[in-house]
Amino acid sequence: IYLVYHSPAAFQPGDAEMDLVAATLGDGLTSRLYQALVYENPLASEVTAYQESMLLGSLFSIEATAKPGVELDRLEQAIDEVLTAYRQSGPTPQELERHKAGIEYGTINRLQSVTAKADALNQYQFFFGEPNSFRRDLDRYRRATAEDVKGWAQKVFTPDARGLVFVTERFS
Repeated sequence: IYLVYHSPAAFQPGDAEMDLVAATLGDGLTSRLYQALVYENPLASEVTAYQESMLLGSLFSIEATAKPGVELDRLEQAIDEVLTAYRQSGPTPQELERHKAGIEYGTINRLQSVTAKADALNQYQFFFGEPNSFRRDLDRYRRATAEDVKGWAQKVFTPDARGLVFVTERFS
């Protein structure tokens, strides 16, 4: 099952917050979706969430693979339950700080090669008009509060404005 929502464009207000939503919902064994769909109520064998930031608008995606015998409608309903709870409560401060640190580490780690640094400088020049905007980029995440993240989740996760694809495979 694939669920896709329109989200804020790259480096625009809400983009960093939706990266943090993706991290808290779908990054790792402690994420909300993994805990709800794989561990607590084993409907899925895997689940992930990610924000694909792009120039004119971004896409927030959730992908889940149903366990054998689980109806995709039931899996969709369980995902919607997690999203509804998230829209109401948002991330905990501990979740948010953990994922902020993870994003900062990942950003720094990606810049280990000369090519990656050049790409980042080019990207910052394009979006900010200043190639030396590394700190400005990280500050978007550092400034995000649990309320900000919750607010953006409420704006983006609208059940009547999403793409939904069920992929089934039948064996004969």
